[in-house]
This record gives sequence, structure tokens and C-alpha cells, in this order.
Amino acid sequence: MPQPDTQSPLYYSMKEYLETIRLKLAYRISVSFLIIFMVLTYAYYFDSFESFITMAFGFFLSAFCLITLRISNNYQLVIYIYSICGVLVTSYALIMFHETIHFADMLWMLAAVSLAFFGIGKKAGFILLAISLISITYFILYSLNINIRVVQERTLYQEVTLVMEVASGFGITIYLFLIFHNFYQFSQKEMMKVNEELLAQNALIKEQDEEKTILVREVHHRVKNNLQIIISLLRTQAIEVNDPRVDTHFQESISRIMAMSHIHKKLYSQESLKNVRFSAYLKDLANDLIGIYGAHKKIDLTITSSVEQIGLRSIVPLGLLFNELLSNSLKYAFKEMETGNITINLSKEGTDFLITYKDNGNWITREEYKGFGLSLIDTLTEQLDGTKELFTSENETKYVFRLANLEI
Repeated sequence: MPQPDTQSPLYYSMKEYLETIRLKLAYRISVSFLIIFMVLTYAYYFDSFESFITMAFGFFLSAFCLITLRISNNYQLVIYIYSICGVLVTSYALIMFHETIHFADMLWMLAAVSLAFFGIGKKAGFILLAISLISITYFILYSLNINIRVVQERTLYQEVTLVMEVASGFGITIYLFLIFHNFYQFSQKEMMKVNEELLAQNALIKEQDEEKTILVREVHHRVKNNLQIIISLLRTQAIEVNDPRVDTHFQESISRIMAMSHIHKKLYSQESLKNVRFSAYLKDLANDLIGIYGAHKKIDLTITSSVEQIGLRSIVPLGLLFNELLSNSLKYAFKEMETGNITINLSKEGTDFLITYKDNGNWITREEYKGFGLSLIDTLTEQLDGTKELFTSENETKYVFRLANLEI
């Protein structure tokens, strides 16, 4: 069962109102009981000794509770006394007083149980309700017939006294229900007030969130533009250098910067600012690399993925990893070929992620290749808490990566 938020203004408002109304209830009931039981004690003094004793007990109990409230304002103790004594005394009267008309006893029981629910809590209320039901059941099964045989015809004085007692019981019960009704209305008004405040706060938060989203998109857009400027500068610088080896290094740097530029492009052009759609990002990256290294070749690219999005923490190293793999395929695996096939698969196995990258070419060996591209693949794999396996044959090069630290 959900617990109330004890830090909310609504909780404190309703709690303060409830404390106030319970204290007022204890005072008003004590004064009412004092007057009612004083009148009934006097009335039953001339009629029924048993009823007189019961009413006198109620009078002294009310006086004690009123004095307690004046001294300490301890309404909980007072409500405990009224609830418990009310149920026990009326139960005793039902079972033991055979010559009394018990019309009012059940009303007093109802008032005592209602008071317990409102002033003490559900647990005490249900306990006293169970005691009341047991007492009523016992009375019906074992005392009712005796009561019918013993009770004499009522005199006018006794009828008037009984009316007074029943009216008092009704009055107290109706007063309690009016308190319940008032508290319900108060809680509804407070809820509506808090809901209006929450709606206003939510509207403000939404507006601020939209502003922040626009700012973050603008940041990604500007970062992408700045990276594009860097790419343009490198390309311009590469044109001025006639050394093929230096030009190769420029192209490799450009492709790596381009891999990061595509990430920011995806982030400002999609709804989510926390994740990048993996397949779409990889296709754009591959198309740009094919334009750089394999413009005159026919390259078939197949990408399958059970993971739709990759988080920002992982997409940069993952993008650089695929940049190296795709670049090496396009530069070396298809060097002597007019067509080529590249297949990429990303799947989730338990808590790990399995990446399979393969082409139908044959890469140069680490001994033949003196650049740091292969070393960069190893570094990026370690950064993603992964391992890799390389399988080569005459017509196929395949990498299998198992990554444990991939954010999705």
C-alpha cells in the first residue's frame, strides 16, 4: 500500500486540519456528554437503578475527560477512553441488564466505533467494531428472549427518558458523520488546490525543459558544424600536400572526426538527446566512408541489430571502432576487387553485447600494416570492456566482439 508523502504541503495541511478538528471534537463531545449524562442520570434516578448507574458512570467519565483536556489537550487519550468505554459499557448493558430497553445501546455503540475510526485509527476501529458485533450477536442469541419476557410496559416518564437517550445517541452519531463530511470536503478542496499548483508547476517545468532541449540541440548542432569546419580545413590542407602518405593520414583523421560529427548530427535531428539510433547512424557513416575510399566500387552493406539505440557514453568509442573497421575493409580488403560485401550484426546475449563484423575480402596483416588503426581497435575494445576474436580466410575477414560495457 502506498505511503503518504510526508513532505508534501497537502499532507501537512490535512494533518494540521485533522489535529485541530480532533481536539475540537474531544472538547465538544466532552461538554455534550457531560450535559447529556447529567440529565439522563437525574432522569434515570427515579426510574431504573441499572440505567442510573450507567449514566452516572458516563457523567463522571465525561467530567474526567473534560478536566484532562483542560490540563493537557491530550485529545487522543480522551477519544481512546470514550471509544473503548463506550463499546464495553454498552456491551455489558446489552448482555447483563435484562429489564432495560436497549434501543439506544446500539446507537451508542455506533457512535463509539465511529469515534474510534475517526479519532484513533482503522485498527482500533475494527477491533471495537468486532467487539460490538460479538456483543450484539450474543444479545440476540442468548439475552433477547429474556429481555422480552422481563421488560414491563413503559410509563410516560420512561418513554420520555428513552426518547431523550435515543435522541442523544442519534445526535452524537449525526455530529460525527457531519465531521466526516466536512473533513472529506476540506480534503477535496485541498486536493484541487494542490492539483492546480502541480499543473502550474508542470507547465513551467515543461516550458523550461523545452528551452533546455532547444539549447542542447543547438549545442550539438554547433559542435557538428565546428567538426565540419575542421574536416574542411584538413581537406584543404591535404590538397596542398603532394605526399600520398601524408594525404592518407589526413583522410584517416577526417574519417575519425566525421564519425564523431555524425553522432552530433543524429542527436540534434532526432527527438531523444540521450541515445543515437544505431542502424541509421552506422549507415550514414558507412556511406560517407564509401564515398571517400570506395567511390568507384560496388559495396553491399547489410546491417542487422536487435539493439535500437546506443547511449552517449558508448556511441563515440563504438562509432570510432566501426570507422576503423569500415575504413580498413574499404582500403585494404577490396583493394583488388570491384565489388564487396560487408555484414554487421549487433545482438544482446544476457548482459553482454555481441558484434559480428565481416567482409568478403582479406585484410593485410599487422606486420604489413604499420599504422595505428589496428591498435586503435584494440584500445576501443578495451574501453568498452570487451574482447575480440579475428577469423580470416582467403575470401573472408571476420571480427567477433563481445562487449560488457555498452550503454543502451
